[in-house]
Amino acid sequence: MQEAIAQDAVAVTEAGREALELLAQGTETVPEDVAEALPRARQHTIEPLAEWKDVHRRPFGPQGNGAWVRLARHGFHLADGSTHSLWAVSDGRWAYGADADAGETTTAFLSAPAARSDWREARDAHHRPAPSTLTPAVDLPCPGQDVQHCHNCGSTTITPNEFLELGRMHASQGLACGPRCYDAVSDVPGRHAQRRHHAWTDR
Repeated sequence: MQEAIAQDAVAVTEAGREALELLAQGTETVPEDVAEALPRARQHTIEPLAEWKDVHRRPFGPQGNGAWVRLARHGFHLADGSTHSLWAVSDGRWAYGADADAGETTTAFLSAPAARSDWREARDAHHRPAPSTLTPAVDLPCPGQDVQHCHNCGSTTITPNEFLELGRMHASQGLACGPRCYDAVSDVPGRHAQRRHHAWTDR
C-alpha cells in the first residue's frame, strides 16, 4: 500500500502533462519547487483575462483574414489544496480564399505582469500598418475627371485580381484598381483623391 501511495505521489497526472506542455512554451527559468509540483497537479482550470481580435472580410467571394491575441491564467491545483498559476499569451492569425493560411503561437509566463506586457506588445504589433506596395515617392498626376482611374493610387490600369471580370472595383469612397486599393477607399477617400481631386470641387 505504501509503495502504491509513493508511486501515485510521483506519477504525472493529466493536468500535470498539460502543465509540462505549457512550461515547454516558456522562456523563463522555472523554480525547482514549481517544476516538481506541477506534474502532480490534480486539476487544471483556465481563466480568460483579455482578448483582442481584428477581422477583415472582402465584399466579393470567400476572401478574408483576421488575427487575435488572448491572455489567460492557467491554474494547476495540487492535492494539498494549493494552486500554482501560469499565464499564457496566444497570438493567432487566419485567412481563407486564395491566400488560405492559419497559425498560432503560445508563450507561457510565470507572472501576470510579464504576460500582460507581452499581450500588449503582440496586440500593438497587429495594429502596425503593413508596408505599402507603393513607394511614398509615387504621386501619379490625375488623368482627369472623365478618365476612370484608381482613387487611391491614381493608376488607370487594373491590378490583376480574382475580380478582374468585374472591371474597376467600386468602393464606398471611390474607384479602386484592385483589392488592396479597394480596402484603402472602403471607409475614407483614397490617397490620390485627397491630394488631387480637391480641384474638381474647388472650381
